[in-house]
Amino acid sequence: MPGDQRPNLKRSRHISSQRITLLCLAVPLSLTSLSMSIMNGVLPELVQLFDTSIHLLNLLVISYLLSITAFLLVAGSLGDRYGYKSILRVGITIFIVGSALGGLSDTLMMLIAARLIQGIGAALVITQIYAFAGAIFEANKTGSVMGFLGTMTAVGTALGPLLGSLLLEFAGWPFIFWLMLSLGALSLLLCEHYLSGEHLWRPAVGKTAKQGALFLVLSLLFYSLSVLFIGTLKPTENIILFLLLLLLLLLLALAFGGLFIKAQKRCSSPFLPACCVVRFT
Repeated sequence: MPGDQRPNLKRSRHISSQRITLLCLAVPLSLTSLSMSIMNGVLPELVQLFDTSIHLLNLLVISYLLSITAFLLVAGSLGDRYGYKSILRVGITIFIVGSALGGLSDTLMMLIAARLIQGIGAALVITQIYAFAGAIFEANKTGSVMGFLGTMTAVGTALGPLLGSLLLEFAGWPFIFWLMLSLGALSLLLCEHYLSGEHLWRPAVGKTAKQGALFLVLSLLFYSLSVLFIGTLKPTENIILFLLLLLLLLLLALAFGGLFIKAQKRCSSPFLPACCVVRFT
């Protein structure tokens, strides 16, 4: 009888372990989506505090999203090269640093810089969580796992404006960042204690691959800045200067994009499959 119960006990422990793992992945993923929407409810208050326009304060939302966009592809590749848990750890730490900087901010530029740092950390977190889920869970559970993670992302996005408004009313806007810092610390603790070290490895990153990563980040960054420039500045006074700066940003994005593709051709372990690089050239 005890021998018959052992397989069931082992299976029960396995299911319990998988549920804990899923929870550990869901918490930081929800945090990245919460951070995406939590600032929406406090923008009118910050308009008065920093004596600026709502048009410029949209940078607090846009900068976070653009930072994620600029680093998402590189973040995914870093996990394949150095291990999902290691990069997840780094991503959460960067997010915590950005949150601390946001809580201590006393100028708008400092606050925007904090959001950019949070976005870099969020890009690392998002990519590693989905890669982790694909590596740990069985193929027949992938759909339900991804569905659960997607639901938690939606929950974080929905709760953001409500939590932001409540914290603004009862504590003040800096506590929004202290909340994100606390949740980031909880995510790091869960990652350290409950996530296994399962990861994929690739050959050591050579000089060409590092150059490619740098070129890609710069290309996406300059492109993001050009989009940001279009969305937040009004060319009412000097249209020529406006167009020249916009053109410069776009040319830099194209130049570094071309250098990235060139580096990919010479790299033995490229960020993009060879067929993608061929199509772009």
